[in-house]
Amino acid sequence: MEDCMTVKKLYPDLIAGYDLVGQEDLGRTLKDLTPEILWFHKKCTERSLTIPLFLHAGECLGDGDCTDLNLFDALILGSRRVGHGFALYKHPLLIDMYKEKQVLIESCPVSNEIFRLCGNIKGHTLPALLARGVSASLSSDDPVLLGQGTPGMTHDFWQAVQGWENLGLAGLVSVFRDRKDVVYMANA
Repeated sequence: MEDCMTVKKLYPDLIAGYDLVGQEDLGRTLKDLTPEILWFHKKCTERSLTIPLFLHAGECLGDGDCTDLNLFDALILGSRRVGHGFALYKHPLLIDMYKEKQVLIESCPVSNEIFRLCGNIKGHTLPALLARGVSASLSSDDPVLLGQGTPGMTHDFWQAVQGWENLGLAGLVSVFRDRKDVVYMANA
Protein backbone atom coordinates (compact mmCIF):
# COMPACT_ATOMS: atom_id res chain seq x y z
CA MET A 1 0.00 0.00 0.00
CA GLU A 2 2.88 2.34 0.79
CA ASP A 3 4.45 1.58 -2.60
CA CYS A 4 1.15 2.29 -4.34
CA MET A 5 0.86 5.70 -2.66
CA THR A 6 4.49 6.53 -3.46
CA VAL A 7 4.10 5.66 -7.14
CA LYS A 8 0.77 7.53 -7.33
CA LYS A 9 2.47 10.66 -5.95
CA LEU A 10 5.35 10.38 -8.44
CA TYR A 11 3.27 9.32 -11.46
CA PRO A 12 -0.35 10.39 -10.86
CA ASP A 13 -1.65 9.01 -14.19
CA LEU A 14 -0.03 5.58 -13.78
CA ILE A 15 -2.10 4.25 -10.86
CA ALA A 16 -5.85 3.77 -11.45
CA GLY A 17 -6.59 2.08 -8.13
CA TYR A 18 -5.50 -0.46 -5.56
CA ASP A 19 -6.60 -4.04 -6.21
CA LEU A 20 -6.77 -6.66 -3.47
CA VAL A 21 -6.83 -10.12 -5.04
CA GLY A 22 -7.02 -13.64 -3.73
CA GLN A 23 -9.12 -16.76 -3.70
CA GLU A 24 -11.67 -15.66 -1.16
CA ASP A 25 -12.62 -18.94 0.45
CA LEU A 26 -8.97 -19.83 1.09
CA GLY A 27 -7.77 -16.46 2.33
CA ARG A 28 -8.70 -13.66 4.63
CA THR A 29 -12.08 -11.99 4.24
CA LEU A 30 -12.46 -8.29 3.54
CA LYS A 31 -13.76 -7.93 7.10
CA ASP A 32 -10.39 -9.24 8.33
CA LEU A 33 -8.60 -6.68 6.14
CA THR A 34 -10.71 -3.71 7.27
CA PRO A 35 -8.01 -2.19 9.55
CA GLU A 36 -5.51 -2.14 6.67
CA ILE A 37 -8.08 -0.77 4.22
CA LEU A 38 -9.14 2.00 6.64
CA TRP A 39 -5.47 2.85 7.25
CA PHE A 40 -4.98 3.10 3.46
CA HIS A 41 -8.01 5.41 3.11
CA LYS A 42 -6.70 7.61 5.94
CA LYS A 43 -3.17 7.84 4.52
CA CYS A 44 -4.46 8.63 1.02
CA THR A 45 -6.60 11.44 2.45
CA GLU A 46 -3.67 12.81 4.47
CA ARG A 47 -1.49 12.80 1.34
CA SER A 48 -4.23 14.26 -0.90
CA LEU A 49 -4.23 11.14 -3.06
CA THR A 50 -7.25 9.62 -4.77
CA ILE A 51 -6.70 5.88 -5.11
CA PRO A 52 -9.95 3.94 -5.45
CA LEU A 53 -10.19 0.38 -4.18
CA PHE A 54 -10.79 -2.52 -6.57
CA LEU A 55 -11.69 -5.47 -4.35
CA HIS A 56 -12.41 -9.07 -5.24
CA ALA A 57 -15.71 -10.30 -3.84
CA GLY A 58 -18.46 -12.74 -4.65
CA GLU A 59 -16.22 -15.36 -6.24
CA CYS A 60 -18.07 -18.00 -4.29
CA LEU A 61 -21.07 -20.30 -4.11
CA GLY A 62 -21.86 -19.79 -0.42
CA ASP A 63 -25.02 -18.10 0.74
CA GLY A 64 -24.61 -15.85 3.76
CA ASP A 65 -21.22 -17.25 4.78
CA CYS A 66 -18.20 -15.00 5.43
CA THR A 67 -17.04 -15.23 1.81
CA ASP A 68 -20.48 -14.30 0.48
CA LEU A 69 -20.51 -11.33 2.86
CA ASN A 70 -17.46 -9.91 1.06
CA LEU A 71 -19.93 -8.49 -1.47
CA PHE A 72 -21.47 -6.35 1.29
CA ASP A 73 -18.09 -5.43 2.77
CA ALA A 74 -16.69 -4.36 -0.61
CA LEU A 75 -19.54 -1.89 -0.98
CA ILE A 76 -19.22 -0.60 2.59
CA LEU A 77 -15.45 -0.16 2.14
CA GLY A 78 -16.04 1.95 -0.98
CA SER A 79 -14.78 -0.37 -3.70
CA ARG A 80 -15.30 1.21 -7.15
CA ARG A 81 -14.90 -2.12 -8.95
CA VAL A 82 -15.47 -5.67 -7.74
CA GLY A 83 -13.54 -8.54 -9.25
CA HIS A 84 -15.93 -11.36 -10.15
CA GLY A 85 -19.14 -10.51 -8.28
CA PHE A 86 -20.40 -13.93 -9.39
CA ALA A 87 -22.64 -14.37 -6.32
CA LEU A 88 -24.19 -10.88 -6.55
CA TYR A 89 -27.22 -12.21 -8.45
CA LYS A 90 -28.43 -13.88 -5.21
CA HIS A 91 -28.83 -10.51 -3.49
CA PRO A 92 -31.52 -8.35 -5.19
CA LEU A 93 -31.26 -5.44 -2.73
CA LEU A 94 -27.47 -5.48 -2.94
CA ILE A 95 -27.75 -5.38 -6.75
CA ASP A 96 -29.73 -2.14 -6.41
CA MET A 97 -27.07 -0.72 -4.09
CA TYR A 98 -24.28 -1.63 -6.54
CA LYS A 99 -26.23 0.09 -9.32
CA GLU A 100 -26.84 3.19 -7.18
CA LYS A 101 -23.16 3.46 -6.25
CA GLN A 102 -22.12 2.62 -9.84
CA VAL A 103 -19.80 -0.19 -8.77
CA LEU A 104 -18.43 -2.04 -11.79
CA ILE A 105 -18.41 -5.84 -11.77
CA GLU A 106 -15.31 -7.29 -13.44
CA SER A 107 -16.92 -10.51 -14.66
CA CYS A 108 -14.56 -13.37 -15.49
CA PRO A 109 -16.62 -16.21 -17.01
CA VAL A 110 -13.76 -18.51 -18.01
CA SER A 111 -12.09 -18.18 -14.60
CA ASN A 112 -15.42 -18.82 -12.86
CA GLU A 113 -15.84 -21.98 -14.91
CA ILE A 114 -12.28 -23.15 -14.19
CA PHE A 115 -12.86 -22.65 -10.45
CA ARG A 116 -16.18 -24.54 -10.75
CA LEU A 117 -18.51 -21.72 -9.83
CA CYS A 118 -20.55 -22.70 -12.85
CA GLY A 119 -20.52 -25.82 -14.98
CA ASN A 120 -20.23 -23.90 -18.23
CA ILE A 121 -20.83 -20.48 -19.72
CA LYS A 122 -24.59 -21.08 -19.91
CA GLY A 123 -24.73 -21.18 -16.11
CA HIS A 124 -22.85 -17.91 -15.62
CA THR A 125 -24.52 -15.01 -13.80
CA LEU A 126 -23.35 -12.13 -16.04
CA PRO A 127 -26.41 -12.14 -18.33
CA ALA A 128 -28.71 -11.94 -15.28
CA LEU A 129 -26.68 -9.06 -13.83
CA LEU A 130 -26.69 -7.18 -17.14
CA ALA A 131 -30.46 -7.68 -17.39
CA ARG A 132 -30.77 -6.02 -13.98
CA GLY A 133 -28.68 -3.04 -15.19
CA VAL A 134 -25.50 -3.77 -13.27
CA SER A 135 -22.36 -2.09 -14.65
CA ALA A 136 -20.00 -4.80 -15.87
CA SER A 137 -16.93 -5.59 -17.87
CA LEU A 138 -16.03 -8.86 -19.49
CA SER A 139 -12.60 -9.67 -18.07
CA SER A 140 -10.08 -12.50 -18.24
CA ASP A 141 -8.97 -12.68 -14.59
CA ASP A 142 -5.43 -14.02 -15.13
CA PRO A 143 -4.95 -15.65 -18.55
CA VAL A 144 -1.35 -16.76 -17.92
CA LEU A 145 -2.13 -18.44 -14.60
CA LEU A 146 -5.27 -20.09 -15.99
CA GLY A 147 -3.48 -21.52 -19.02
CA GLN A 148 -4.96 -19.20 -21.64
CA GLY A 149 -1.59 -17.80 -22.62
CA THR A 150 -1.46 -15.01 -25.17
CA PRO A 151 -5.09 -15.15 -26.40
CA GLY A 152 -6.21 -13.60 -23.09
CA MET A 153 -9.60 -11.96 -23.62
CA THR A 154 -10.23 -13.79 -26.88
CA HIS A 155 -11.29 -16.94 -25.04
CA ASP A 156 -13.69 -15.04 -22.76
CA PHE A 157 -15.38 -13.23 -25.64
CA TRP A 158 -15.57 -16.48 -27.65
CA GLN A 159 -17.19 -18.28 -24.71
CA ALA A 160 -19.74 -15.48 -24.28
CA VAL A 161 -20.65 -15.40 -27.97
CA GLN A 162 -20.94 -19.20 -28.17
CA GLY A 163 -22.63 -19.79 -24.83
CA TRP A 164 -25.22 -17.09 -24.41
CA GLU A 165 -28.10 -17.83 -26.74
CA ASN A 166 -29.29 -15.02 -29.00
CA LEU A 167 -26.22 -12.94 -28.20
CA GLY A 168 -23.89 -13.36 -31.15
CA LEU A 169 -21.06 -10.97 -31.88
CA ALA A 170 -23.39 -8.08 -32.74
CA GLY A 171 -25.29 -8.65 -29.50
CA LEU A 172 -22.12 -8.74 -27.45
CA VAL A 173 -20.99 -5.46 -28.97
CA SER A 174 -24.39 -3.83 -28.44
CA VAL A 175 -24.61 -4.95 -24.80
CA PHE A 176 -21.39 -3.13 -24.00
CA ARG A 177 -21.36 -0.39 -26.67
CA ASP A 178 -24.40 1.44 -25.33
CA ARG A 179 -23.21 1.35 -21.73
CA LYS A 180 -21.21 4.44 -20.83
CA ASP A 181 -20.30 2.92 -17.47
CA VAL A 182 -18.45 -0.11 -18.85
CA VAL A 183 -14.70 -0.36 -18.76
CA TYR A 184 -13.04 -2.87 -21.08
CA MET A 185 -10.21 -4.65 -19.34
CA ALA A 186 -7.65 -7.28 -20.18
CA ASN A 187 -7.30 -8.53 -16.61
CA ALA A 188 -9.45 -8.22 -13.50
